[in-house]
Amino acid sequence: MRASRPGNRKIHGMENHLEHSYWWVPGSPDTKVHGALSFDPVEGASLTLLDPLPGVRASRFNTPALLGETFDGKPLTLLHSFLAGISDRTTPTEWRSRSTIVAPAVLRGYHLENPDAPIIGRAVLRFAGLRDICLQEWPSDNGELISFVGPGLIAKQATLDGGVVLFRQCEDKTSDRYSKSSEIDIEADIAVDEPLSIADFDQRWITPLETLIVLTAHGPTQLGQFIVLVRDEHGAETEVEVDTHLHALAPKLPADYRPLVRLAALGEDALPFIGRWWQLYWTLGPAAKYLNAALSGDMFLEQKLLAGMSFVESYHRELHDDPVVPRDEHKRNIAAMLDALPNQARRNRYLALLQLGVQQSARERLELLIDRAKDTLPTVPGLDTTLAKELVVTRNAIAHLDRSISKALNGVDLIYAVARLSLVIQINLLLDLELEPNLAGSLVLTSYDRRMPIVDYREQESPQTAGSQATAPA
Repeated sequence: MRASRPGNRKIHGMENHLEHSYWWVPGSPDTKVHGALSFDPVEGASLTLLDPLPGVRASRFNTPALLGETFDGKPLTLLHSFLAGISDRTTPTEWRSRSTIVAPAVLRGYHLENPDAPIIGRAVLRFAGLRDICLQEWPSDNGELISFVGPGLIAKQATLDGGVVLFRQCEDKTSDRYSKSSEIDIEADIAVDEPLSIADFDQRWITPLETLIVLTAHGPTQLGQFIVLVRDEHGAETEVEVDTHLHALAPKLPADYRPLVRLAALGEDALPFIGRWWQLYWTLGPAAKYLNAALSGDMFLEQKLLAGMSFVESYHRELHDDPVVPRDEHKRNIAAMLDALPNQARRNRYLALLQLGVQQSARERLELLIDRAKDTLPTVPGLDTTLAKELVVTRNAIAHLDRSISKALNGVDLIYAVARLSLVIQINLLLDLELEPNLAGSLVLTSYDRRMPIVDYREQESPQTAGSQATAPA
C-alpha cells in the first residue's frame, strides 16, 4: 500500500494529528486502555498506550490488528502493528507503563480483526498526476482541444479482467469567512467482481494503476486518497479511510507534470490502451516491480542505472527473447562439449556455464530495445550501440566493483546515459502497448519539450537538427 498523502491537494485522514482514543486486542473488547495515535506519511502510524494492555508485551505481542475507537466512537484499526518499545515506572504508590506501537496502515471507520479478510468490493483512489493525464488536452482530428474526462457524466470506464475502473472528475471546495476556493481532481472508482483483502487489492489494482501513472504522467506519483466502501449483509456501504505510509525512497512530487501520454491523444483507443496496460503489467512479471524505481525512484544515479538495467533485461526476456541458437541444437552442443571433459566434476563445473549460452547477452538485449527507440525517434542523438556498450560496462563495474570501474561512466556522461536508458524504456513500453510509432514519437517529443536527452546540450546543435525536434504539438 502507499501513503495517504495528496501532494498539493486537501489533506485526508489524520496526517500529523494526535488522536486520543481507546484500544483493545481483538477478542477482548472489555479490556480497553487509553492511547494517543498519530500518523506521519513517512513513518506511518505511532500509538502510545498510556496504560498497560494485556498481551502487549515484547515477548507476547503478536496480533495482526489492534482495534480502537475515538472519543466520539469512530472505529479505528491498526494493521500489522508491532511493539516498538515499553517504558515502565514504579513508585511507592503505583506502577505506570507506556507502550509504543507502530503500524504501516490505519483504517478509520471500520474494525478489521483479520487483515486477510476480503472486505473490498469497491474503492475510490486519487493519485498525484492522474488528473494531468486525464485532463490535459490534445487536439482532435478537427482541431478542437479535448480532454479524456470531463465534468458530470463525461466520465470514462475501463472494463478489465476482474473489475472496472471509472475515471471521473470531482471538485474539492474549501471556504472560510472571507474566501472560497475549489480544486478539480480525478478519482479512480474501482469495483471488483469478487471482494479482495487489502493486500490483494493493493497488488492487483493499486500498484498497476500507480505504475501506469508513473509511466504516462512522466514523473513520480503518490496515493492521495484511499477510500474503501465496505458493504454489510444488508447492502449498506460504510466509507473507510485507509492511511498508509510512503516508501523510504519515495521521490518528491513535481510542481507540474508534462505527461508522456495524455489519454485524450489516444482518442477511442484510450480505454483499450488502459486494458492493454493491465495485461502488459502482469506479463512483465517481476520486472514490473522495478519499473517505478527505473523511471521515478529517488536514488543515486548509480542505483538508478542498476534498477533500469535490471528492468530492461527482464523486460526483454519476457517480451522479446530470441535464443541465439535453437534450443534443441543447444542441448546437443552442451552434451557434445561435456563428453569431451575428463571427469564428472569438470562436467558439473561447466554445465551451469554452458546452459547460459543459449541466452542473449545483456548488451544484445539492450541493443534491440535501443534500435526500436531509434527507429521511433531517429533524430534523437545517442541512441546507438555505443550507449548499450557504455551502460553494460558501467553496470558491471558498479555491480562487481572490479577494476573496470575506471571505464565506467560518471559525471554528466552518466546523467545523460541514465536519462537515455529511461527514454528507451518509455518508448519501448509505448510500442508494446500497441501505439503507432508516429504517435509514440509525437507524445515523447511533446512531453520532453526539448529537454535532455532529446537534445544533447553537450554538443553544438545544427539548425537543421534543432528544427527537426520541434514537430510535436505543445
